[in-house]
Amino acid sequence: MRAKGRGTALVGGDTWREIGAPMTDIASIHRSLPVADAVPIRLRNAMPARRAVAVSFLAAVFTASVIRAVADDKPAEAFDGPAFWKFSCYAFRDVDRSGVFDMGDRPFAGLAIVLTTNEGEEAVQFSNIDGFANFATAAGGGADIEVTRPDSYPLRAEPPAGFVATAGAVQTVVFRADKVVPGGLATDEGCVPVGVAPDLVLSGRVVAPPGGNLADVTLTFADANGATGIVALDAQGRFSFPAPPGTFRLVAEHGPSGATQVRQVEITRHAVRLSAIDFAATPLRREEGSADGAERVVGFDDLVGAGGIFEVPSGYGGMSWRNVIAVHNRFYDGPGYVNGTESGEFVAYNSSGAPASVWRDRPFDFRGVHVAVAWPRGAEGDVIVRAWRGTELAYDDRLSVTPAGGTFFAADYRGVTRIEFSHELHERIVLDDLRIVEKVR
Repeated sequence: MRAKGRGTALVGGDTWREIGAPMTDIASIHRSLPVADAVPIRLRNAMPARRAVAVSFLAAVFTASVIRAVADDKPAEAFDGPAFWKFSCYAFRDVDRSGVFDMGDRPFAGLAIVLTTNEGEEAVQFSNIDGFANFATAAGGGADIEVTRPDSYPLRAEPPAGFVATAGAVQTVVFRADKVVPGGLATDEGCVPVGVAPDLVLSGRVVAPPGGNLADVTLTFADANGATGIVALDAQGRFSFPAPPGTFRLVAEHGPSGATQVRQVEITRHAVRLSAIDFAATPLRREEGSADGAERVVGFDDLVGAGGIFEVPSGYGGMSWRNVIAVHNRFYDGPGYVNGTESGEFVAYNSSGAPASVWRDRPFDFRGVHVAVAWPRGAEGDVIVRAWRGTELAYDDRLSVTPAGGTFFAADYRGVTRIEFSHELHERIVLDDLRIVEKVR
């Protein structure tokens, strides 16, 4: 068996750009075209189907790009042969994990949908930023036609790493002959919407005391039901474990000194990445204190701008901003803009891949943010989050995230005056729902 797919030239970040396609045979790439006018290119991948799907989310599909498909109500179009009819499967992020596409769920970009053809091949299409994976049907076949005659066609979903299918993972679609339909094939029942949700995992890193050894640090957890356990640390102090919904209390203890660090975190519907549990973290001075006001969620949906994209102005959310762009999550075709949206339809990103900063003169606490990268290349490097108290660096974290989203960075930055988000490869970082607490004087 061999896998095949279809895509278009990649539009990246806030500029048009072209990316090469390893493991693919690209017939043509057209530069500087608006997405609506992009000319399709065809990909043929001789790798075994399972391997092709395994790397697809960060390589095969986005190398050729996840694009906005032709509108679902457009009946037929010419494509190297006879007119064909489009068959679509809808992919969604199952926010409440109900297994049903219902209110509050969101489209998911980049989900691999695999269809087994009459010839025993596996045709792979990927959901675009509107959530649709599109297959071509035409009796008699033709170039890049997946469904070629009346029959039953098995479908399956291949979620990206860190995600699980919650609905429609395996199904069969039956096509029959119908001369009324362009292409001559029709189905009486569409594809059941395919749901995915992030694995609920709690991860982070422990930093030993100055001059201390990680081997002398013990990390334990206790959940809301009273269950307790010891969490294994690797050589760099990193940890990760499955965490069902609820409150977790983590205690890191350095045996020789008796020093402890305590963190408490709520697991809801996302993977959670903790900021470093750092014995060497710069302590607060008495006059700085820690914020004790109400938490403010900054979501970028209450700003007014032209064309769906605008610079975040100073004063928004009571903060100053630099190089932070608010954008409608479908303004670009980057999957991370859609998958990284937590509330509303607007997110923020660091323009041109340069560092983005948010600050104010009075100290505040930073509780966390939903974070993704806009484009696949961003998953090849770390997101760097740092915070200062005045001119003194107080916190420094590195996160590994993908365009699939689904990660909440649970920070424990106290009494800071500035936060900076950057990427080691100068890629775009997608942020939504920053959680900030002002100190009450």
